[in-house]
Amino acid sequence: MGCSSGAAAAFTMAWFHPEWYHRVISCSGTFVNQQWPFNPANPGDAMHDWVTANHEMAAALGRKHYQYQYTFA
Repeated sequence: MGCSSGAAAAFTMAWFHPEWYHRVISCSGTFVNQQWPFNPANPGDAMHDWVTANHEMAAALGRKHYQYQYTFA
């Protein structure tokens, strides 16, 4: 469980250690490109747009048929 960067860390731990972690609670996860300065080779990556990044994370989990619940408030 985590908020912001802690949410990304919680997700990463669960991703790499599913034998230890079975659920993740993310509150406003930092699932964004943290590269700075901006890299012109990746212009469409929605850099630092937390809302879009969370929408895209939910969509990616859905496309892969992972069980998830996404609430935007």
